[in-house]
Amino acid sequence: MIELKWRAAFYTFGCKVNQYETQAMRQIMEKAGFHIVPEGERADIHIINTCTVTGISDRKARKLIRHIHRLHPEAFIVVTGCYAERAAREISSIEGVGLILGNREKEKIADRIATALGIKTDLPCEGRLQVERFDGQTRATVKVEDGCDSFCAYCIIPFVRGPVRSRPINEAVAEVERLALAGHREIVVTGIHLGAYGRDWGGEPSLVDLLGRIKEVDGIERVRLSSLEPMDVTDELIALMSSDPKFAHHLHISLQSGSDRILKLMRRNYTADQFAEIVDKARAAMPDIGITTDIIVGFPGEREEDFRASYEFAEKMRFSRIHVFRFSPRPGTPAARMSDRVPPNVIKRRSEEMIALGRRLMSQFAESLVETRQKVLLEEESETGMLSGFTGNYVRAIVKAPLEMKGRMAEIFIEDHMDEKVIGRIEGRRS
Repeated sequence: MIELKWRAAFYTFGCKVNQYETQAMRQIMEKAGFHIVPEGERADIHIINTCTVTGISDRKARKLIRHIHRLHPEAFIVVTGCYAERAAREISSIEGVGLILGNREKEKIADRIATALGIKTDLPCEGRLQVERFDGQTRATVKVEDGCDSFCAYCIIPFVRGPVRSRPINEAVAEVERLALAGHREIVVTGIHLGAYGRDWGGEPSLVDLLGRIKEVDGIERVRLSSLEPMDVTDELIALMSSDPKFAHHLHISLQSGSDRILKLMRRNYTADQFAEIVDKARAAMPDIGITTDIIVGFPGEREEDFRASYEFAEKMRFSRIHVFRFSPRPGTPAARMSDRVPPNVIKRRSEEMIALGRRLMSQFAESLVETRQKVLLEEESETGMLSGFTGNYVRAIVKAPLEMKGRMAEIFIEDHMDEKVIGRIEGRRS
């Protein structure tokens, strides 16, 4: 048997899929007898689940590896995730790394660690990547798809995640049922290319079919979708979301650029006008919807007029949140071989301008919610002693509510806003 002296800490970079897989690995390790401790606490084993979507992601992982090794030179460091998948040799040269696992080896993490450290156990050391709970959270993430076949010019993800692979619908729904029994009230449905769910088996059942099943699970009060590609926001999806109050009125739709010329260079399969048409349809069906997005600045060949087109288009779309990425060449992608690079100082200036726009739009969207009623999942205690959580349209709300309401969904009257947050009280209560 493994003794509880083997303490393991997890660290996660990147997307919701990575967050889900970290929780799944935690549970595999627990079942194998390891004692899981919070990140930053003393541990014998440190497991880093990496991202490689940008060069900054890689640098953050390297910095953390070196930091852990400097503080705990005797600890065993395991590196997994997309950076490990892409650059195992590079990572192996970093002092302190004891084991490197690719994405498809995550299910074997306990077995690989036990073997590397010579640990003997009669407990199961392998398991499927699935979750039973998200400790300390009222929201839970469910991964229903992996992989991507799109091969956008800038993106490394298809190379490190492989082709589209959808999770069987009954298996995904069963996991949601377990999470509901564990007390989770909101489910975030995620995938590497979520909108491609079902395409690997001919399109049926589809994402809409899956969501139709998930919304029927008892105990789940809200269903939220993670990032979608524009052309995956179909009329059927919009109709489903607008017809059932369980669906969060929020869509994260990746734009990347508002310039048609740059979209073509990026190998994106839509134009700015097509994107706008999708947003218009969503807003017509759900007037209170929050639309968030990703935008890359400084893609090779991006002229000032292309950036201005992106800026003005983002302003026109009234996004409620913008994730701004500075172009980062990923080895092996077509964009990494493109000439006509934008100077770093220009990329920096464009990034700062787009971030400032994003903040202004966030504040305007928050202001638009004042004197409305919103459902908020009260998730945590704020610094001021009040409770906080997110509205359905993905705005953080600070709520005057008794602490015993933590973990519950509440109807909130929005009284004011402060930058990108809203402030409210439970309906029927007065300040």
